[in-house]
Amino acid sequence: MFELNKTLSKGAMAYDMLPRFYHGIVLRSELDKLQSRIGRYIVGSCPDIDFAVSLAINIEEYYHLNYPVSIFGASKNSGGGWTALKKHFGDVDKLPFLRPEIKNNWNPLIPRIWSEKTIYPQTTSEVLKAYGINKKLNLIALYAAMLVYEPFLEPKILNYILKYCRYNPLNYLVFGIELCKKIAGFIVQKIKYKFKMLPVKVFQNVKHDEVLTVLEKNFKINS
Repeated sequence: MFELNKTLSKGAMAYDMLPRFYHGIVLRSELDKLQSRIGRYIVGSCPDIDFAVSLAINIEEYYHLNYPVSIFGASKNSGGGWTALKKHFGDVDKLPFLRPEIKNNWNPLIPRIWSEKTIYPQTTSEVLKAYGINKKLNLIALYAAMLVYEPFLEPKILNYILKYCRYNPLNYLVFGIELCKKIAGFIVQKIKYKFKMLPVKVFQNVKHDEVLTVLEKNFKINS
């Protein structure tokens, strides 16, 4: 669970290097292990990260390829599209597509907002609970990221920060350091995005033969 621990230490706001079913390939037998263990394939709010965390808990070995298995896309009415338009948020209690058990079992330490930054940590906490795994999220990293990347939600976030830090004043210092790191990361991300827009050969350094070898070894495919 090394990669899972790394993801939790960052607040579980991204896949990082976790195994993926979403934009990845997973054997059906491995998916069936999830159902046999907890009675269903998905237990959390968001299927993307739910599968990633569940697979990280249940499988011992997997591969990351430097070759796209699929190409990500997002329409303006998808979660990715809402994020780009800064509309990907809402009051948990007012969203009709959320199952009642999600609303009733929302992690009290995660802001009760359905947003880009809260969906993955909330789902991760649900998956850990379902598997009976006592691991904690880095909530300070989550709060700092929300302030930097979702500043329009600041009034809803501050109370959670104060409530979490007040029992240990040292947490205010840790939060300040984490906030500076997130601001620096945000600036670097913007700079990298500018460079990504330059014309480059996407597959120039991809070794196709190596990719096919890995796929043929682990999956039944036609080369």
